[in-house]
Amino acid sequence: MTKPTIEFKRIYEHDMDLLIIEEFVSDRNFARIFLDKLQLSDDYIIHKASHSLADSDGESDITLILQYPDKRVALLIEDKIDAQTMPEQSERYHKRAQKAISRGEYDCYYVMLAAPADYHRE
Repeated sequence: MTKPTIEFKRIYEHDMDLLIIEEFVSDRNFARIFLDKLQLSDDYIIHKASHSLADSDGESDITLILQYPDKRVALLIEDKIDAQTMPEQSERYHKRAQKAISRGEYDCYYVMLAAPADYHRE
């Protein structure tokens, strides 16, 4: 039996956001790609997974809140395929995260960039 051909004309960052969320939630091996970089353990439950959270300081592409036995940790992930980083984008992520901490949404956070390996190369 032959496998079907799957063809995509164009992949957008929005598509990648949803794929990353789906894979993170459904496949712990995929989640390890992110968690290993942060030295976070597997002892978590996904409390919340959000796409395109926005406020007056901008938008977070992906927000994953992980409940650990002793704390709630947020991963704020910016997804880039080929678009340039917006001015002060990282600072806005940190500002949104600090506001969320003050509202009690989580205890600590990490800001991450998901992008092709050559994204920062010229």
